[in-house]
Amino acid sequence: MAVRDSSGVNVPGCFNVWKWILPKLTASELGGKKSDAKPEAVLKYAHAPITTLGSMWEALRQEMAKSDDPRPPVFIIVCKTRELAKIVYEWLAEDRPPGTVISRAPLPELRNDAGRQNTICVYSDVQNEIETGNAKSDENRWMRLVPDTQKFEQSAAWHLDGPPRVFSFAKNESMGFGIPYLHNDEFHDYLPDFLIRLEDEERCLILETKGYDESKEIKRSAAERWIAAVNADGKHGRWQYVMVSKIEEVNLLLDTI
Repeated sequence: MAVRDSSGVNVPGCFNVWKWILPKLTASELGGKKSDAKPEAVLKYAHAPITTLGSMWEALRQEMAKSDDPRPPVFIIVCKTRELAKIVYEWLAEDRPPGTVISRAPLPELRNDAGRQNTICVYSDVQNEIETGNAKSDENRWMRLVPDTQKFEQSAAWHLDGPPRVFSFAKNESMGFGIPYLHNDEFHDYLPDFLIRLEDEERCLILETKGYDESKEIKRSAAERWIAAVNADGKHGRWQYVMVSKIEEVNLLLDTI
């Protein structure tokens, strides 16, 4: 939400862009009762408040760039339809404004160019696929941090996001990474909670946040066998497996590993 507006109206357009746009659309632009508003018509009006908010985001980004935290602020735009999301994405990320009425987006830091991926487009049905384990799209690689309802894993993710020792990490959700093991004459796949790449980029850590689980020692043994085999091969860096039972152990682990 913008904190300043120079239009003088009681409710600035950037407070609720969709509500502000609807009265401006013609009957043909609204698309009738059985269809949604035309994306080009929506962006014709939405580009101004988006630019206003984007300029504020850019000012904040520059301010945060002076700090020790390398992470930029996040600018999120929620669109009513897939078609609208696509056209907004093309305008911001690919520098492709629709038609001749809308000018180029004056937000270069949001463009995907020079090999940089600054803006992504994630559809709600893709997110639902990921959360239900039925992801089919490559977009799932941007949505890998899908915490379980258990607060333990959510807290662990919070502690992993920030320390300089952690180069990157992912919640092992719908990633296809499983460690096979045999128990009671049946084969199973053990899915550890987190995969972590450490700062030197050559070392990887498998982290399990485990409360009560009667089979945890069986899973630990399977993981340690997998680690030994991968490290013996030597082609995929150095791996380590750690199981923690308290959130305090995550911080201790990052300090000592």
